[in-house]
Amino acid sequence: MRLTKASKALLSVDASPFCEEAKTLAIPDCESGVLRVYVTAGEGSLIDDCTHPKGFALFETSEISSGVGLSLRTDRALVLPAPGGWKTGNYWSNLRALQCARREGFDEAVLMNPAGEVISCATGNLFCVINGRLMTPALSSGAREGVIREWVLAHSTAEETILSTDDLAQAEEIFVTNSRIGIATVTVLDGRTLTTTAQANPLAADYREKILLR
Repeated sequence: MRLTKASKALLSVDASPFCEEAKTLAIPDCESGVLRVYVTAGEGSLIDDCTHPKGFALFETSEISSGVGLSLRTDRALVLPAPGGWKTGNYWSNLRALQCARREGFDEAVLMNPAGEVISCATGNLFCVINGRLMTPALSSGAREGVIREWVLAHSTAEETILSTDDLAQAEEIFVTNSRIGIATVTVLDGRTLTTTAQANPLAADYREKILLR
């Protein structure tokens, strides 16, 4: 499980007890939602050893999005990604980029690391098709190891690679993945219209049938 791997890598603690406890939480009676489990270093100062970690969980109701027709804006402020691509509670840079994009009429922001490599979108992983090849930013660029990203990699010919904004400018198709929207097609990148969804649509339908609606 990603939370267990990340907590061992960053805090040298075992998050398994928190993950098991989260499974027993009373979840409101609703059609869909997202359960978020967090692990913290616990009490003490920044220089204290992490010997008594804490965990908590939040449940958010959420409808399944159709994930169609997103517009993306490339954010030019470089982002320092989280160590190892792990998800953390610090989304300040992502939220800043997302708000800037939305103020300009876009749905999402494309993030870049200090080397000028594409990381992801502000709230999801990014896939693109260039000359027929389906690709996604490598974890070494700072991309998060998302569960939907992993599913797409396992159920398609997608490959991990280093991508630049010049590469994205050549893409004939782009889609975004995260646990809220599943697989969302992109119709606009920095004002350029994208009309192809040949690879995204079959993957989105397959994911919805096998995962979301099972």
